[in-house]
Amino acid sequence: MIDYEEKFNLSYWETLRTTVDGVPFIDAFYDRFLASSDEIAVLFVNTDFNTQKNMLLMSLVHVASFDPIHGPDAIMKRLAIRHRDLHVPPHLYRLWLESLLDTVKAYDPEYDQDVREAWRRILTPGIEFMVLDS
Repeated sequence: MIDYEEKFNLSYWETLRTTVDGVPFIDAFYDRFLASSDEIAVLFVNTDFNTQKNMLLMSLVHVASFDPIHGPDAIMKRLAIRHRDLHVPPHLYRLWLESLLDTVKAYDPEYDQDVREAWRRILTPGIEFMVLDS
């Protein structure tokens, strides 16, 4: 039986400490995500990316920790409200996750289908909450 939570956690910490050609994971993710759609690029036109990168690192932990049985914590509620206020369409969450998974593939030397599935399984409940609450 695969422990997806453990796989996710190991992979998450590996990606955060890894650089590829001098580029940190979070920078590579945003490069990939912004390039995935003109619609996304427009949403980030006036973004302070130093702040945004820190927000993503914090929000990833909360999205990964989301428990659909117990419901969202205060930060998850604020994240959902913030994304709703920004008018983030539900289909962009799929591009966000795919961009994230593709970046993990490039940054985690242990990456395989189980690691990809771990990220997907761990993040999907939080993403679904964000989409449904939007």
